[in-house]
Amino acid sequence: MKFIYFILAIILNTSAYASSGIFNVSSYPTPADAFIAADLNGGGTVFFDASVTLPSTQVVNNNIKIECSNVGVVISTINTTQDLFKILGTNTSINHCGIAFTGTQGTKTAGYLVNMLGLQSSLLDVTFGPYCFVCVQINNINSSLTDVRFVGNVYGPVAPGLTGAIYCKQGIAHLSGISLYASAAGSEYFFGVSAPNCALDMVNSEIITAKIGLLQAPAPGDNSFVKVTTTYFDNCISYCILIQPNGGPVGYTTLIGNEIGPTNGGTGVQVNSVAQGGHIDTIKLIGNTIFQYGIGGFGINLIGNVDDLIVKDNTVGSNLGKFYAAFDINAGYTGGVTVMGNSFWGAPHSLYLGSILTNSQIKFNRLNGGILSTGGNSPINVSDNLP
Repeated sequence: MKFIYFILAIILNTSAYASSGIFNVSSYPTPADAFIAADLNGGGTVFFDASVTLPSTQVVNNNIKIECSNVGVVISTINTTQDLFKILGTNTSINHCGIAFTGTQGTKTAGYLVNMLGLQSSLLDVTFGPYCFVCVQINNINSSLTDVRFVGNVYGPVAPGLTGAIYCKQGIAHLSGISLYASAAGSEYFFGVSAPNCALDMVNSEIITAKIGLLQAPAPGDNSFVKVTTTYFDNCISYCILIQPNGGPVGYTTLIGNEIGPTNGGTGVQVNSVAQGGHIDTIKLIGNTIFQYGIGGFGINLIGNVDDLIVKDNTVGSNLGKFYAAFDINAGYTGGVTVMGNSFWGAPHSLYLGSILTNSQIKFNRLNGGILSTGGNSPINVSDNLP
């Protein structure tokens, strides 16, 4: 098995450097002709020095790098149902480009601007225009998006349905420096990032004014693993983080050092294993700041069951705004819970326990004047919390 992996590594390494050459789109009758020339060469760089609208889906094969002279060069489509770029090849990339749907706002109802189907594909320094329905689909192994920006929907209605910036349908993906800018009220994307069957690592990013900032909703046969660090979720309309299996398992969710701020009445982190069915193995919330602009909603709301839930060293709520319940465990919960070292600000509830938690430790938290509703739990499990 190790020998097979060694041979595969050699193939992938050498194929990345097998071909070279620059194919300037302005030197060919159509952009498609530049891609054909690159394919015949075994790969190379297809270069755009001026904005262009592609008439149909452009397939991208092995060892093709798409590069623009700057992000002000926009590659666009007006097609309302098809992909703009369908990346099928290995070792492909799009760098320093603008990508957009330039048809009538709110009319794109299918297709992706970039559909990443090939192994080891990447986006670097790319700006996506508004109203793209779902801007990027990841459906492969070892994809990366770095310094990628998504312009908010600010001029007209968003298309109906599950619109969003990044949909990790399947595979392994690393996201760094992602920015989803603010949308006008009523025109927000349904999700910022969705990861139903994906191992996703996201760092140093910002997701603003999506209805759901991050969505984990695996269906039967899927398995979702997500780690998010030092990322800013702000003005989420419903939930900043929604962990809600749709019949499949969530392997783990790890949130470390993030800032999470729903709109007034929204919820920071919602965990629900009951609504659609499914299993949640492990959730870790460590060192996050979950804030509220007004009064209402929940900081962390737990419905159903998690095998192992760890909540440590978070600040939930603040003097600027308070949740109805900073941390809420609903009735019927039976999983393990470790809740320690947090600062909870609630109005009226800082910590609300709706179940008897026999396999739990809820200790050494600050309640900041809010109510601790123990739910009849034993001091063995709930104690030493400062009022």
